Amino acid sequence: MRGIKRFTRIVIPLLAAVFLLILAISLYSSWSYGIPWFDYLQYSGSLTQEERQFLESHTLSLASDITAPPISYFDEAKGTYDGLIVDYMNALSIELETPIEISMYPFFDLVEALRSGTVDAVDMFPSASRAAEFDLTFPMYRLKTLLIYPPHIDGNFRSNLSGKKIVVPKGDLANEFVMDLYVGTDLEPPELITVSSTLAVFEALLSGEAEIGIGDEAVIYSFWKNFDEQSGGVYRLETLYEKDVVFGIRKGNPLLLSVLNKGILQLKRKEILDKAQQKWFGLSQSIKGERSTAHLIVGGLIGIISVVMMSYFWNYSLKKQVEATTEDLLNMQGNLRQIMDHLGTALIICDQEGVIVESNTTANRLLQIPKESYIGTHYKNFEILHQLIDPAWQEQEAPRKVALGREKYSVTRRPFVQEQQQMSLFIIEDIGERELLEERLRQESKMVAIGQLSAGFAHEIRNPLGIIRNGLFLLKKKEQSSVTDLMEESMSRINALISHMLDISKVNRDDERSTHVKELIDSLLQLYENPIKALGIKVAFTCDAGGEWPFYIESLKTIFLNLIDNSIDALAETNREREMTITCASDEREFRFTICDNGVGIAEELLEYIFHPFYTSKSESAGTGLGLYVAYNEAKNLGGNLRVESVEGEGACFTLQIEKRK
Repeated sequence: MRGIKRFTRIVIPLLAAVFLLILAISLYSSWSYGIPWFDYLQYSGSLTQEERQFLESHTLSLASDITAPPISYFDEAKGTYDGLIVDYMNALSIELETPIEISMYPFFDLVEALRSGTVDAVDMFPSASRAAEFDLTFPMYRLKTLLIYPPHIDGNFRSNLSGKKIVVPKGDLANEFVMDLYVGTDLEPPELITVSSTLAVFEALLSGEAEIGIGDEAVIYSFWKNFDEQSGGVYRLETLYEKDVVFGIRKGNPLLLSVLNKGILQLKRKEILDKAQQKWFGLSQSIKGERSTAHLIVGGLIGIISVVMMSYFWNYSLKKQVEATTEDLLNMQGNLRQIMDHLGTALIICDQEGVIVESNTTANRLLQIPKESYIGTHYKNFEILHQLIDPAWQEQEAPRKVALGREKYSVTRRPFVQEQQQMSLFIIEDIGERELLEERLRQESKMVAIGQLSAGFAHEIRNPLGIIRNGLFLLKKKEQSSVTDLMEESMSRINALISHMLDISKVNRDDERSTHVKELIDSLLQLYENPIKALGIKVAFTCDAGGEWPFYIESLKTIFLNLIDNSIDALAETNREREMTITCASDEREFRFTICDNGVGIAEELLEYIFHPFYTSKSESAGTGLGLYVAYNEAKNLGGNLRVESVEGEGACFTLQIEKRK
């Protein structure tokens, strides 16, 4: 009997815990993507052969509301459809690897086009009536619908909207939603006035035709500023409802429904819509925030399970828990040892006297001797460690590069205290292959810059060549005068241009050496002489450079080349008087360079991304997204820091700081 009770006390909580855990996992899979977990399992796979054949034989035709900027509209300047849903449809086309035809209509005509089969799918809010008529896909995003109302209307929706004139876009879900509020009540329903678009809603309010308007949040905000000024700022906004936006398709087409659901699920996983919605709306709260909520709820459920189980078993299994905890700690220690031994980086711990007290397997391979042979001995007893650790012994945190023959290593010292004794962890990393890859990236960036300069370079050579040709013609006529001087000057000009171009394009074999920084920057500016003149850029260059400064010259060239090129591109996009300011200075602690311009500047929300690889706000033909990334990494390699300050529309200023080595 006692055994049965003990069994019951253990098994029932365990079963409850398992049930709650399964529930938590199910909720997580559902809420992370806004769909039921069984639908998630059904549509998680890739396209079937039948679905691929369907796409090969049928071009998808998707449509949206042409009167709903910035969600969907016709851009007259570009002559194309544009908006959030267009970006989404294009991403869907890429994900499904099939072309998609995009068309737009006023919303009422949009639904009619779907009913007639003119288009395959349209984006819409779901409702019971729409679900009865159409098949609806997974939700793509959430959107609020707002009331636009004057201050004298307040309180309960039903009582204060009763009998009022409300203007709403024709065919909008708000028509159905508002009328449903009054079903089963004694209140007089409002009079709904339907118009062709949200813009027409504002016009009806201004004309006095209606007292209250309804529209989608994002669309309302695209017209709100002008409306607010014209109306005297008396109207207010309040949320009527917030719903998912889905694709509606005609019933009886399971292949199309499956294809769209699989594509939407993949785009959710890749978080494509988050970026698109930030681009068009700037309303992060409208993005369905399933993930953070799901994580919170699942974490809470798991926490509750843990607390319940620990509370229940506390008195019964305290000893077992202590033993299990001890075993876990031993396992963790073993796991940490396994991780350390499988790292490709050598780790060596020395005491304050330099005696080696611990290491990992990679250190054994570096020394080519077993661990027992060197633990407890001074690192200087081994020539390779002497050469690697000595340069870093006085440094804290800052990595030092050390070359041993053909091999290159990065050595970093991390001091720490253990049992009241000062210890040092030395991290020794073979960086030969990494530097080779970085050099390839630098070279690619240089070649991109050379390609951009090639047109101006050809123009610069053509002018002195023309002078030489004319000089030869005059020589034949024996009218020499100063012709030979002009020819010699032109040849020098060509030679200088070619030297600068070769100097930039050559493969980096960078060593630290002294250089005149002013002359270096002057030579780089000379390469950009043609675009600087063409754009009328005023360049102000001041350099507090008394003599030569020690630098890794090729790395410094790479940084300046990309920063100057970036400033010229920014200035090309502005119509005001263009100015570029370059300064260099030094003090006892650091070298400091600034390159500033009064170009288009950078939006505040984009500043954190500009040093990321392949990130660019330029067109594909104008930028690769590598320039500032390469410059930033070169600055880090020099032990320095590259930062930017910018105000959108006013300009940007890049500051390079390089700490002087002792």
